[in-house]
Amino acid sequence: MIGDDLAGRVAAAPDDITVLVAEADGELVSAAWRVFRTGTEFAAP
Repeated sequence: MIGDDLAGRVAAAPDDITVLVAEADGELVSAAWRVFRTGTEFAAP
């Protein structure tokens, strides 16, 4: 599941990923994440 994958990425390298979520009425309605490439100023596609 995506949630498990993202939680694992955050646990393994919290400075290399940003996770954003949006909720409406207590429900998750949208999510986005950005993974940074170590040693560069760029995020992974």
